Amino acid sequence: MAGAFQHRPVFLEVSMKRTILRVSLWLLTGFGVLLLLVLIGVGVYTRTDHFRSLLREQALTAVRSTIDGEVAFERITGSVWKELVFHNLSLRQNDVEVIAAPQVTVAIDLLPQVIAFLRTSEFRIANLTLASPTIRAIEDTEKGWNLAHLVRTSESAESSEPSTLSIFIDQIKAEGGTIFVQQPQSEEIRVSTLALDGSLAVLPAGMQLELATLNFSLARAGVPEVQWLSALAYDDSVSPSVVKVDKLDLRTAGSHLLLAGTVHDLSAPTTALTVEAEKIAAAELRLLAPTLPLQQDLSGSVRVTGPLSALQVAATLNAPDGNVNAAVTANVEQTPPRYQGTLAIQRFVVDKVLQIAGVSGEMNGKLSFEWTTLEAARANLEAHAANLTAQGWHVDSVDLTGNLNAGQLAVTAAVTGKSGDAHLQSQVALSTPPAYEATVKVNNLDVAKVGGEGNATLAGRLNLDAWAKGSGTSLEDINSEAKLTLRPSQIGSIAIKQGRAAGSLRKGQLTLDEVMLLANDTTLTAQGKIGMAAQSSAAPSGKLTYSLLSKNITPWLALAGQKGAGGIELRGTASG
Repeated sequence: MAGAFQHRPVFLEVSMKRTILRVSLWLLTGFGVLLLLVLIGVGVYTRTDHFRSLLREQALTAVRSTIDGEVAFERITGSVWKELVFHNLSLRQNDVEVIAAPQVTVAIDLLPQVIAFLRTSEFRIANLTLASPTIRAIEDTEKGWNLAHLVRTSESAESSEPSTLSIFIDQIKAEGGTIFVQQPQSEEIRVSTLALDGSLAVLPAGMQLELATLNFSLARAGVPEVQWLSALAYDDSVSPSVVKVDKLDLRTAGSHLLLAGTVHDLSAPTTALTVEAEKIAAAELRLLAPTLPLQQDLSGSVRVTGPLSALQVAATLNAPDGNVNAAVTANVEQTPPRYQGTLAIQRFVVDKVLQIAGVSGEMNGKLSFEWTTLEAARANLEAHAANLTAQGWHVDSVDLTGNLNAGQLAVTAAVTGKSGDAHLQSQVALSTPPAYEATVKVNNLDVAKVGGEGNATLAGRLNLDAWAKGSGTSLEDINSEAKLTLRPSQIGSIAIKQGRAAGSLRKGQLTLDEVMLLANDTTLTAQGKIGMAAQSSAAPSGKLTYSLLSKNITPWLALAGQKGAGGIELRGTASG
């Protein structure tokens, strides 16, 4: 008996443990079954029309609180646990449908994302797909672009605590989209066949956007249709923010351009961009600028580097018969901006590259410059043209030099050819009013070219020296004087022995101090004053004394295409 009672407590203890274990298993099994039934019930409920209607209303309420516009969609299909499809999405602003899509699909594995959100404040959407979206981008002169005002700004955003939420969209896709772009007083631009594939991350530190594909066609009236193929990335979660262009490929029917590079800090950009122009069709450029006389296709490159305070631009433009090179450094942050650089033209055959009636020849030249203001500008030009033809004039060579320094412009030109030689030296002070002085020396000028090709009556050679000095540009402000000296010359059958003219123009009055011409058996002298009318409708007035003695007027009549003989003697005064 005593032994049996001694083992009874142990038996009871074991039995109680088994009972507790059995009850616990029943409870866990019951809870599991209940949870399963709840999940099944929730799963079934989420597929009902009542839940989808409720979800639609809640989604619209949430979106309308953040969007400045009218948001609507017809219905929601799919599963809230895996994928939702929004049908006929529409966003209107100011009675304009800004965004429309017949179908927007959002793929998300909800339960794992809820758990991840609770643990790490991260929320991930696997896929966001827009089918055939239509977007209208409209610019207002006062408010700017409408798309920039779609999202409401929070008044308490500045005072609220920094957000710790991170949202990831692993894939954003758009296929067959269309964008209409309307700017003030401009034709509408149509962007069609939009194809987009990328990803988006909205982090506490900023946004990361990567577009592995952004392709579309751009059409506008009067402009060649452009095919845009690109791969871009933007990251403002780092400081400074950065835009990376892995590829930007622009193609038209006749042209092809490639762009790549980076831009750091859009608020104060530092740029490293390269544009390669494999071909720029002259015919397409003439569509953009009908008056452009270009007739050869172009190629070249442009390299832009540095911040706005030290922006460097290197450009090369090539045609089959000419090259243009430019290198510019600019500080566009200072006021006024400062520009410094060089521009060079090499072996530029005018009549092959350009189509300008009556102009041909080859040109070479180089311009170096520094510019902030006109008063402080500095520049130097050296140019040479060979076998230059212009409107019937032909010269073997033209040499031109120019120098600008502290508002003083000096220009020297030398022209040589079968039509004659000419030399020019000039100084211009770019003041208010401008002041100027110029000297011209002409030797053996073919005067037949002045009257046009084939004018036999003007056959001859002219030699002269001219000088002018003064200031002002309007008739009331001009204060100038000039001298002209004719050296022995021949015009038709007229032999000019010598000639002189000297005078001045001051405050609208022309004073002829001396006019004298000795040619053949003819002597002409004149002097006087003529008031030049400031208004074209008013007649000039003044007084002129003259003397003309010619023993033989036959050559003078022949010069005018007339016939006759005799002599003439005139002396008098003309006034009015």
